Amino acid sequence: MKRTLLLIGLGIAFIGVSLWVTMSRGRNARAIRAKYRLGGAILSLLAIVSCGPEGGITTCYDVFTGHNNISVSENQQLTELRNGDVLIFKGLCEFPTKATIMLLDKAERELQRKEYTLDAVYQVLDLEFEVEVGDYRGDAILRITYDGYQIGNDITPHSEDTNVVIVD
Repeated sequence: MKRTLLLIGLGIAFIGVSLWVTMSRGRNARAIRAKYRLGGAILSLLAIVSCGPEGGITTCYDVFTGHNNISVSENQQLTELRNGDVLIFKGLCEFPTKATIMLLDKAERELQRKEYTLDAVYQVLDLEFEVEVGDYRGDAILRITYDGYQIGNDITPHSEDTNVVIVD
């Protein structure tokens, strides 16, 4: 908002100085210098506004930001799982990450684990996870972990739990 008001103010001042130059028929050196300075200020402000952090041009000097998202496919029922069920996880990875899918018992002891290495940037993915927990039956936790956000060199991990029941 401040930049917009400043741009409007500079525009009005530029119109005023342009009238001054016109009335002096271009013979007043102070009026011409003021017009060039105001024009330069307007161009500089427009460059700052268009290339600022709110949007605009991305350069090689900008800090990389990325977001990964991996979740269970929407058309799957996740309340009851059986040995041999194949779960499909869908997602988009904007930066390389390692994803881990685990089945844990209620005491959070590991029943099954599968790791995926996702190296490609802007990769649309389908991860398959086949349930193989042996003789275990009862309440369990389906956990997926991966790097969720990256801002520069800082990476924020993401973990998501879903309560499930392993049935016969």
